[in-house]
This record gives sequence, C-alpha cells and structure tokens, in this order.
Amino acid sequence: REEEYWKELVGDSPVKVKYADPKYGRILVTTKSFKKGDVIFLEKPLCSMQHCYSRLDAFCPRTCGNCHCVVGTLPEQLLHHQLLAGYPGVDEVVPPFISTTVECPNECGEIYCSDKCQKEAFGKHHSLLCVGPLDENHPLVKFKSKATETYDLFLLAAQLTCIIIHEVVDNHKTLQQALYPIQVLVQGNWKEIIDLGKFTLKKVESMLKEHYKLLKTGLE
Repeated sequence: REEEYWKELVGDSPVKVKYADPKYGRILVTTKSFKKGDVIFLEKPLCSMQHCYSRLDAFCPRTCGNCHCVVGTLPEQLLHHQLLAGYPGVDEVVPPFISTTVECPNECGEIYCSDKCQKEAFGKHHSLLCVGPLDENHPLVKFKSKATETYDLFLLAAQLTCIIIHEVVDNHKTLQQALYPIQVLVQGNWKEIIDLGKFTLKKVESMLKEHYKLLKTGLE
C-alpha cells in the first residue's frame, strides 16, 4: 500500500520513492538525467502556515492563507509595512489603490490570493477554524489566541486535525484512510521529533493538554 501511495504522489515523473536504509530513510531514485532548473515533481503539503511572528513582522510580506504566495499589489504590501512599523502619515505615503486580495467572508482577517485558494482553504480546514463570527470567550478564539502567543505550531496541528475531519466527513474516507498520509511520513514518537523551541518537553506537554482541551471544546 505504501508503494502505491508514493507512486500516486510522484505521478508520471521518472522517479521512484524507495527505502534506502535506517540512516537515510526514503530516497528518490530517477531513471533519467535532469538539467539544472528541471521540475522533478510537484507535491502539495498536507498542511502549511506562515509563522505568526512573520505575519506580524513589518519586514515580512503578507502571504496567501492557502498557497502562501505573496498577495496583493506593491501599494498593498507598502501599506502593510507602514502600518506594522507604526509610521505616521500612512495615507500620505501610500496612494489609494484597489485591493487584489480575497478576504475571508466571515471577516476573521485571513487573506488569500484568489477565490480558488479561499474556497480550497475553507473546504479543507478554515470553515472549522474560522473565528470571525465568534465572540472572544469562545474556546476556539481562546485556543488561537493562546497558540499565537505561546507556540504557534499548535495552530498547524489544529489545521491538520480539521483536514482529517474533512477527509472523513466530506470525502467519506475511513479514519484509517485519512490518517494514512501522516502515518507514512511521520513514524517517530512526537516527543523525539518536535521542535521544542525555548520550552522544555514538560512545558510543551502541559501546554498541549491545555490547547487540546480548548480546541476539542471549540470544535464540538
């Protein structure tokens, strides 16, 4: 089954995914030579997000909440920079413009590069995680606020959780089928592979329990 999964992933590309050894794990084996710049194959991530600190950094561009390409026109990016940097007279620096970004219809603040990306994100996870219509005391709002302030990888975990729910509920997959891509890619204990950042493992375990409770309650 795993071989079929990788075969479907690489498609018609002249490469195969094989297991080398315990040291190198899986490797790509090709049946032809490639030139510099050739596209070997394209793979969409299971889930992805821009770090919260990047979103709030005046020197980082705004990106699409789905494909993460830079969104908007140059004036829009300049306005984003001016507002985050706290420069006075923003209206004088940045001339009026027509926005090219697509915003979440629930006005939660999420932005996208196109209607297609907005609908794709909404279908996979954002419909469950959007806090636009919720008040500040809702568990989901508290979850997002705490994760943003402390350990934003919990937001990525929440997104992946909702993708699994989407696969089961909307695409009528079994839970085992929905979990399979994750089980193929990540087989180690989460305590051994997690990026602890500035925290100890004990602290992360404590935060995980607190965030999980809020997320579970918020999704029920």
